[in-house]
Amino acid sequence: MRGDSPVDLCGGGRVWSCCIPIEDLKGPELVNPECGKTYVNEKRIVGGAPASFGEYPWQAAIMLRLFFWMEHFCGGALISDKYVLTAAHCVARKSLRLMRVRLGEYDTTHTSERYLHEDHNVRRVIIHQGYRQTFPVDDIALIELAAPVKFRRHVAPICLPESGASFSGEIATVSGWGKLEERGYAPAELHKTSLRVLDNHVCRSWFGNNNYTPLLLDTMVCAGFKEGGRDSCQGDSGGPLIVEREGRVQVIGIVSWGYGCAKPYSPGVYTRVPSYIDWIDYALNLRDGSAPTPAMLRVLDLCPVFLSLLLLLLPYCTAEERTGPWSSDLVVPHPDYINSRILGRGGSASHQRSFDEDGADAPPMDEVIDHNGNASVGGRTWSSTSFLNAARYAISFPRKCRYENKTYDCGFGASCWLRGQRTLSLCGGGLVWACCVPRSAPGAGLRGSIIASADCGKTIVAKDKIVGGVAANFGEYPWQVALVGRTFFSEVVFCGGSLISERHVLTAAHCTESEVFLNVRARLGEHDLKNEFERHAHEEYEIRRTTIHEGYRKWGTVNDIALLELEGAVKFRENVQPICLPQTDDSFAGEMATVSGWGRLSSGAKTSPTLQKVDVKVYDNRFCRVLYAPAYFFRIQILDSMLCAGFLQGGKDSCQGDSGGPLIVHKDERAFLIGIVSWGFGCASPIIPGVYTRVSSYMSWIKDNMENDSHTAATTTPSPADSEA
Repeated sequence: MRGDSPVDLCGGGRVWSCCIPIEDLKGPELVNPECGKTYVNEKRIVGGAPASFGEYPWQAAIMLRLFFWMEHFCGGALISDKYVLTAAHCVARKSLRLMRVRLGEYDTTHTSERYLHEDHNVRRVIIHQGYRQTFPVDDIALIELAAPVKFRRHVAPICLPESGASFSGEIATVSGWGKLEERGYAPAELHKTSLRVLDNHVCRSWFGNNNYTPLLLDTMVCAGFKEGGRDSCQGDSGGPLIVEREGRVQVIGIVSWGYGCAKPYSPGVYTRVPSYIDWIDYALNLRDGSAPTPAMLRVLDLCPVFLSLLLLLLPYCTAEERTGPWSSDLVVPHPDYINSRILGRGGSASHQRSFDEDGADAPPMDEVIDHNGNASVGGRTWSSTSFLNAARYAISFPRKCRYENKTYDCGFGASCWLRGQRTLSLCGGGLVWACCVPRSAPGAGLRGSIIASADCGKTIVAKDKIVGGVAANFGEYPWQVALVGRTFFSEVVFCGGSLISERHVLTAAHCTESEVFLNVRARLGEHDLKNEFERHAHEEYEIRRTTIHEGYRKWGTVNDIALLELEGAVKFRENVQPICLPQTDDSFAGEMATVSGWGRLSSGAKTSPTLQKVDVKVYDNRFCRVLYAPAYFFRIQILDSMLCAGFLQGGKDSCQGDSGGPLIVHKDERAFLIGIVSWGFGCASPIIPGVYTRVSSYMSWIKDNMENDSHTAATTTPSPADSEA
């Protein structure tokens, strides 16, 4: 009741209402509260499920506005006056405009609690750069609130643990508004439960009792009981797993994933917060538009598989307040950190641009540089002739180097400059010695820096092949693409393909003809179709454009080749690499080649869930024509733009489902794509080898279509194979 006027009640009496300021309803404000402390003195419900009001003042409810009401979908933990810690899978691809963070909540159905809750708008979400939606690795994110929080008795931050701290064997508490059982309902009141923190090797053995073999990383932590009965559940995601040490509460885990809820030998899996303290520290100190400094090197894993410049927008860059020109450093990051490219005729490379705009930093955004040297960043374009057209170069970092007649100590980072309009010398052999230049050195803030990208045809994952077997190893064929078709009820891998650049996949033209599927995507990095917990998760890409050879006829065998342009640029990783293309005049007759795919293991059999491989012999086309000469096959033509491979005795071949996949040979420790699975009679029949599209016959066609700008109409250029159509 508001105002100072009497209010008539139905019974005839009168009540004088008291005017209470809204701030008083929110509770008294706390000045500089200690983290991990509770300020509402209420007795806890021992052994019960509901928490007490104000018992967990750091608990955040992440809400989504749906029409006229707010729907809770995840939890979080308040760690400062502007940041909430949560799971990446809670906020990935969510609308910031519709998202709210509710603090001080207890009962979602009551508005008459002791103190009111507060809803905060979201300014931005910072998701860990290693997170992938296909598997919850690095399942951690920070929500930055639009305005600072006023701490109160029922709204206070939680403490962060020490980096690398271990809590194995301790009793922890998880809280949230998630379901009380797997197929049950979500409660209105905040609930809590106590769990034992497990060592990861114990957790793996428990999962093994249920025949689960998940990828449990050191950045994850398990909590639960062998007999089950207590666990976090759906709706608790993103919420805190906490322990109390020395009178303060610390958040040690973030609710991430699990098998069901509270099942025996199936503990919940949480993101291990002590593994991400450095990342959180950098994200909390990140300022928009500020330049990264060498301090970022603290968070790197020092895995020199690829090199990259870190974009300013990424959350592990720390700010440096300064004016005037600035520049970025080259570092040795984890391969996940590759993030922008130069699209050159000779390949591709990562690139970070530095700006000199009288102290006004340009917006830190991804950029793409085409082979003409045109760079597009945030709607603005620069043109330069100083960029390299070739890109596949390794970069080495000497610990000490000379620059402008001075010697500098490189440490683990280096800056590799384009001096004015003069390009960096490549030393003639593909190895670039990058010079480390401090910010104070003359020339800082020049044109840009160039670093290496993936080498085609190289396998990064080092494992022995399965001799005489059919299953490939994880990452053994990182260029292998699975074309996934979706219907209303399922998805199926119906064809293969080969990654030949960061945006292009080569496949068979007949793979593009199916009208059964509602949507087709290119899946990269796949190995076992039934295993969601592989070492590295696969990634799927929308297909932006399909270019079919103009000489191909529907359900035909001639010119059976197509080029798929992906919607976004691929980030090369251990299990995702491009394959090399052959020269136009290359012949591989007599050589042993390998074909791979998820096709049928024999004619009429089921397709394989794991990637398979088989070695076959490449035959000269004249010999192949003799094999196909009998009357039964008199209408079949083996053209020069085709290639045969197999064995006279049969037994080894590609089969249905392998179509579009790669036939490869190894030369000079690189893999070359020489054929595309096209057609054949049966699978592995004696005297009848498989027939492949000969890639070397279509090099001009491939090159011309790869160079077409995506925003222009596709055009085709006649290839040597056209005369055979």
